[in-house]
Amino acid sequence: MTRTLWIDATFRTLDPDRPTATALLTEDEHVLAAGDVAELRAHTTGITSTIGLGGATVTPGLVDAHIHTAGYARDLTTVDLRGCTTQREALAEIARFVAGLEPGRWLFGGRWDANDWPEGLPDRDVLDRVCPDRPAILPSIDGHTHWVSSLALQQLSIDDHTPDPPGGTIERDAVGRATGILRESATLAGEHLMTLHSGDLTDQLRVAQQRLLAVGLTGVHCFDGEDARAAYETLRAAGELAIRVHKSVPLTALAQAIDEGRRTGDGDAWLSTGPVKAFSDGALGSHTCHMGEPFPGGGHGMEVMSVPDLVDVVVRATRAGLGVATHAIGDEANHRVLTAYAEARRLAGPPAVRHRVEHTQHLRPGDVARLAALDVVASMQPTAPATSGSWSGCWRAGTCGPMPGRACCGPGPWWRSGPTRRSRSPTRWRGSRQR
Repeated sequence: MTRTLWIDATFRTLDPDRPTATALLTEDEHVLAAGDVAELRAHTTGITSTIGLGGATVTPGLVDAHIHTAGYARDLTTVDLRGCTTQREALAEIARFVAGLEPGRWLFGGRWDANDWPEGLPDRDVLDRVCPDRPAILPSIDGHTHWVSSLALQQLSIDDHTPDPPGGTIERDAVGRATGILRESATLAGEHLMTLHSGDLTDQLRVAQQRLLAVGLTGVHCFDGEDARAAYETLRAAGELAIRVHKSVPLTALAQAIDEGRRTGDGDAWLSTGPVKAFSDGALGSHTCHMGEPFPGGGHGMEVMSVPDLVDVVVRATRAGLGVATHAIGDEANHRVLTAYAEARRLAGPPAVRHRVEHTQHLRPGDVARLAALDVVASMQPTAPATSGSWSGCWRAGTCGPMPGRACCGPGPWWRSGPTRRSRSPTRWRGSRQR
């Protein structure tokens, strides 16, 4: 046991009776006491070291309640199109990046946002011109749309005659030719290929966790795949895991998790099992979130999972001791998720841990009360409405709107928060990834 006295700093305690302290006593990873230097020295024995912090301000570590750490780690070595305001700029950046790639390596990354590009949505033809000799899969800023090259379409076994998968869309032009834009479940095969060809995830997370720590994130709720769980287990076993990880169970791994006896909350202080992640709809930026009112250009978005299917998932998870976190951005999606949670509660009883709705971005006023009545956690990202308002065009006064944060901060729903942001620096909150 190593006892350390930290001094020469202002410690923010979050204790209203004593909001600040000038010294902190720790034992290994545990905080023992906060106060002033004389007080802690007078009442403590066994101090083995004293560390001065040069007058710094010290706050408790932050926990991001919704983040994709594997995707963030991989993005650190891929092309970055977040700052591109036109398609022309994006293509120039792709050409510059490709020039430095070794032959045969796939092109990943992107995080492009074409909503304000004057040229509109890109296609595979323009991508082929700057990346003709390698497959390219470039997810959009929200992660729900992929812009892919012709070579990538071939690798994905997608041609002009491939039918749209359930819950997804292969965009086509006026003559039925696949344009290279894939939405929602049509992106899943590409996600798998990115996992296979993106390098060693354990090494990438070893680097990424240090960047997260550098901006004050000491814990994360990670919503990536089983490969991320395996990588974190490797880091934990090697004594190299430096952040606390609450790792979700992908819906595709639900049966395996039940067979293995995983339960939400199991694990230790550093690596624990999180909720099962399900999807009800898409994203606002891709116009695939499920809205009650149509978008300005038409359409209500997309239902990715039906209410009966979600009820089945929630019942199975509840009976196995697993919580469920369902992605819902549109007001219709949120309404249907709460309906599914209510029915699952009737069938399986109250869950051992609270279920969550991830994003809860657009809600009808009546559904705020339903969140509270069902004891559901609203896992919301306060920055999302501010950055995506121009994409919606479908908020209706008294009908639906961006999730009112203050509505969740009194008696009512439980809530958690996270930025749902990804950039090469965690401090640069540019663009929303809503998965």
